[in-house]
Amino acid sequence: MNSKQRVLAAMNHRKPDRVPVMCQLALGHYFLHCDYRPSEIWFDSETFANALVELQQRYEFDGILVNLPGRPADWKNKLKSYKTIDNTEYLYWRDLALREHKSGLETIVPPNDNPQTYQSGQTGLERADYKSVDVNDPATYRLAGYIWNTWHIPQLWDIDSHADLSDPAAYPAW
Repeated sequence: MNSKQRVLAAMNHRKPDRVPVMCQLALGHYFLHCDYRPSEIWFDSETFANALVELQQRYEFDGILVNLPGRPADWKNKLKSYKTIDNTEYLYWRDLALREHKSGLETIVPPNDNPQTYQSGQTGLERADYKSVDVNDPATYRLAGYIWNTWHIPQLWDIDSHADLSDPAAYPAW
């Protein structure tokens, strides 16, 4: 059986030749074992997809579990500057909504762990004050660096600053 047949048999409650194997690898594993910059795996949908396929083939998994949603194709245009020091990447972001050159947000991408976004000078991001969040007002959900804890981007790029974030139509196709 090939992988597709194996997974299909298992999903149809038939006996495959062996148990199908899928694995959601840690992102740090992709960073360490693929020939892409960690920031490109993290922020670039096509690069992330390539890394998933490469390791699926290398380890002979029967399928791929995609654990990150898409990101904007033009994410590099949102950078003010970039540097690498001792295999750690430092990304400095522009604030496109305000048409300023710098949003003050910085993302540090270590070679083996998830990136972290900070305010200027690597100070911690503002924490949510849950007393001030109004579940009926999605505008109160916006905190720089915290995007639903699922989007892996530091800002809500390509989304109108007054958009109703509870409306799926507010989100771009990427």
